[in-house]
Amino acid sequence: MGISEIENRLKTKRAYTLKSIELRLIELVSNPSYKKNPELILERLFEEFGVEIFEDSSLIENLSAALKNLNIEGERLFKGLIPDISVFDKSFLGKLKVNHKKLGELLFRRASLLKRVRGGLFTVGELLDWFNRAAKYKIKVEDILKAVRILEKNRIIPGRRIIGGNVLVIQFLPLELSSDHLFILNLASSKGWVTVEEASMNLNWPLERVTLVLDKLVDYGVARLDSSYAHGKKYYFPAFLSK
Repeated sequence: MGISEIENRLKTKRAYTLKSIELRLIELVSNPSYKKNPELILERLFEEFGVEIFEDSSLIENLSAALKNLNIEGERLFKGLIPDISVFDKSFLGKLKVNHKKLGELLFRRASLLKRVRGGLFTVGELLDWFNRAAKYKIKVEDILKAVRILEKNRIIPGRRIIGGNVLVIQFLPLELSSDHLFILNLASSKGWVTVEEASMNLNWPLERVTLVLDKLVDYGVARLDSSYAHGKKYYFPAFLSK
């Protein structure tokens, strides 16, 4: 199979996925109970299609445009999942300057929308890549940190946390993390995933204790069970995979 054929298949798969999501989205929006609460629509789509689909800003923009053509307000539904120019202010000379308060609000909005599938934990690099991948005007790491400090100062988010000794993550939502949870997070931070057996050996814990802690992190949205792993139970952590 040549490269061009692979690319064509990927394009076809992407177009099919987009159409499937579009049809499902229209079906959900037509339901009055869902239409009143856009967040419920997103959560339903996350469950059915996977959150990774909605980390693709260009796909979201296509969906938003398709809904607009059908007189359905897609921009409000997806607000916070795609970065836009609203986080920039124009200076006296016409240059664009990052408004860190607005940037913080955008980041918090996104974290809240993804709370069921991410638990509110993101690395700085992940947030930077998400914004700069889709936005016409770029921001820097310092901009993310300044925005986070404003959120911390106003007590909107728990804030910065060091995991594994050197991985800086931003905790946007309150989580009841026990010492057991932190032990597992520290272990998983280096490569982004951990197996039950590996954690049991490293921490000298019984398998039942490891599984209980990992399943709780899944409930929080911080970890996900890898159903394709055939040699026991493997959990991966989206925040650490993108550090």
